[in-house]
Amino acid sequence: MTLWRNSITFIETLDEGDPERIGLWGTSYGAANVIYTAGIDPRPRCVVAQVGFGDGGRGLSGRPPEEVAAVMEMIRNERRQRVLTGKSTMVDPLLILSDADSVAFFQQAMKELPQLKTQVPLETAEATLEYRPEDVVGRIAPRALLLIAAELDVPTPADEFRSVYAKAGEPKKLVVVEGIRHYDIYQGQPFERSVREALAWYGRYL
Repeated sequence: MTLWRNSITFIETLDEGDPERIGLWGTSYGAANVIYTAGIDPRPRCVVAQVGFGDGGRGLSGRPPEEVAAVMEMIRNERRQRVLTGKSTMVDPLLILSDADSVAFFQQAMKELPQLKTQVPLETAEATLEYRPEDVVGRIAPRALLLIAAELDVPTPADEFRSVYAKAGEPKKLVVVEGIRHYDIYQGQPFERSVREALAWYGRYL
């Protein structure tokens, strides 16, 4: 959370910045980050998070036991390697974002932007499984929280934000955009609706 909190501090140093009117916005993993940041830092006055998650490890609960065991063994081996060698295993991000929607989206994106083809530390998977923004979401109130979910989302199911919403205090709002998947939120009418909801939320609470 250091990057997010440093960004808030930087805004506070700007002449054109108003420390009393700082809002956060995040999408996907960034949505989880803004929820967590506002939960531990009192400075953001308003938060908008779209297609994110509240518990990074919850998705494992629905997977076959043998698949879960394989993932946990891979993480254990990686943890030992880091301690013994000081090196992390670098993997294709699609090893972590392995659902069909994410694979299709990023494969197409990398055709248009080859620089997106990179590797990430396997430690990222371990950190994600332990990441639970919903544990601190209750601390955001009485500051305002808007959650925007996609009804047919696979990487971050809408139930993730339903769980976050249930643990959040007022003022809060949950919008579930019907009939769309995770990556549909970035284009066309779903995108326009998300922007309208966000701007209205900021206009009301900042």
